[in-house]
Amino acid sequence: MEKSPSKYWILAGTFFTSLSSIIIRYSTAPALVISAYRMLFTCMMLLFPVMIKSRKEFQEISKKDFILCIFSGIFLALHYASWISSIKMTTIANSTVLVACSPMFVALANFFFL
Repeated sequence: MEKSPSKYWILAGTFFTSLSSIIIRYSTAPALVISAYRMLFTCMMLLFPVMIKSRKEFQEISKKDFILCIFSGIFLALHYASWISSIKMTTIANSTVLVACSPMFVALANFFFL
C-alpha cells in the first residue's frame, strides 16, 4: 500500500511543531519577538501559494470577513505570545498540555459566558 504525500506533510508538521517548543525553550530572545517572527515566516511561506491558488477568493472577500480575519490574526498572535511565555516559565510538557487543552477551555468559557 502506497502512502499519500499528505501523510508525509502531516508527519513533518507534527515533528517540527514538537521540535519548536524545545528550540524556543533554549532561545534567549523575548517571547514577543519569537512569536512575531514565527507569524511573519508563516505568512511569507503561505502567501504565494495561497495567492496563486485562491486569488479570486481574496478579491471577493467582504469588509466584515476581512475585519474578522484581522481579529483572528490578533488573537493568534496573543496565543503564540502567551504560549511562548509559558514555555519560558514552566516545563515544555506542562506548556504543551496547557496549549493542547485550550479548546476545552474555550468550550467551557463559551458554555458559561455565552
